[in-house]
Amino acid sequence: MSDEKTTGEILDTALNSEKVVSENESVEEKAEDKSPEVSDTALYKDKTEGEEQVKEEAPKEEPPKEESKEEVTPEKKKKKKKKKKKETDPNEGVIYTAKPVSFARRHPGCMGCFTVFLIFILVLGGLGYAGYKIISDEYVGTDSTLAKIMIKLNIAKEAEEVEVNVDIPDGTSVNGIASRLDSSGIIDSQYHFMALCKLKKAGGDFKSGKYKLSNRMTFSEIAEELRKGGISPTAVKLTVKEGQWLKEIATDLSAKGLCTYDEFIAAASSRDYSYDFVADIPERANLLEGYLYPETYYIEPGTPAKDIVAMMLEQFDKNVDATLRESIKAKGKTLDDIVIAASVIEGEATLTEEKPLVASVIYNRIAQGMKLQMNDTVQYALGRKDRVMEADLLVQDSHNTYVCNGLPSGPVGNAGIESIKAAIEPAQTDYLYYVKAGANSFGHKFSSDYQQFLQDKDAYFEDKDS
Repeated sequence: MSDEKTTGEILDTALNSEKVVSENESVEEKAEDKSPEVSDTALYKDKTEGEEQVKEEAPKEEPPKEESKEEVTPEKKKKKKKKKKKETDPNEGVIYTAKPVSFARRHPGCMGCFTVFLIFILVLGGLGYAGYKIISDEYVGTDSTLAKIMIKLNIAKEAEEVEVNVDIPDGTSVNGIASRLDSSGIIDSQYHFMALCKLKKAGGDFKSGKYKLSNRMTFSEIAEELRKGGISPTAVKLTVKEGQWLKEIATDLSAKGLCTYDEFIAAASSRDYSYDFVADIPERANLLEGYLYPETYYIEPGTPAKDIVAMMLEQFDKNVDATLRESIKAKGKTLDDIVIAASVIEGEATLTEEKPLVASVIYNRIAQGMKLQMNDTVQYALGRKDRVMEADLLVQDSHNTYVCNGLPSGPVGNAGIESIKAAIEPAQTDYLYYVKAGANSFGHKFSSDYQQFLQDKDAYFEDKDS
């Protein structure tokens, strides 16, 4: 039998040994010990001059080399630790490689920390994105959940809308302006306003003067007003009411001495304005009726009538923006159709919540080939009257919806934005009729059945005569 021992014999010898050679001992001490060590490293046989030596397995099974009989230094210990360790299974008598323990099992707390850190980063990113949107004012006035959160953080006060006169003296700093806006109730916080000024690089071009500001204005709107400059002390206030006629605006301007009646009528019948929607209006009398946006204007005496009209067209263009015009186009309608319908809605509905309902009645009656038969169109044909009589319904005028089919030939007043939106997005109903809910009521009773309408009508007259 050969002097060379098998691997099994080496393992048997190792298991029967009572001595364990420490990993910190030198190779020389291992060679002198008659009981070979069984450690985490694999056992290899190397026959050199008839002696058996135990060596660690090389990474790529290279022929074992004779180790020098020198002390194991700390640097060599580190090298040994980097090598893969092998264990012996005393039950099986075979050599196997130990499986590495996973990072998560060796460090059970680290995965939880990583999860918390990841959540923190996501939350921080979300807040940063929301902050950006707040600063950009993009969501103000929308109905999304994110928008509602941001509106609360916006510069506007959470209160009933009011207009306030604010005087900014000459030489007032940006911080001073913010303080005056805060004390006047225009903004929610002086420091919030200052922070937005810094983030949006605003304030350097703010002007002194007298301002008419609302507590529902956004930061961008306030900043725009402050850049334009305050209201001149000589400016004359003109309020164009929702539903007001072009002729009535001309009368008010004449009464305030801003221009003559005829000058304004002529300016409001011209196409000489740089707006696409003006060019698209069909040829008719009182050309710009319906496009003179209801708003409060401050006009310097001596301002040409054409410039006054331009101010009103500018407000229309600003409020009936590109988004609304795209919605109109998507529904296969023209802007002029919407302006005409909105003018009828404005004249018929006082309550904002009823405007989409009145719009639905208009479109439902047109779809069924019914005349609209709406009193406000008769008023426009005849002029303002306290009461429309039966004979008035027969007046032959292209605006009178008792004699003409479909919409009037042109707007019957200048509608506000809520009526315009209702004309674009009417309520989805089958209503064909409505009548006032009571003699002293601003609301209406709506119905799709003619007999029900007659009952509602009788109830109204009974209430009125009582």
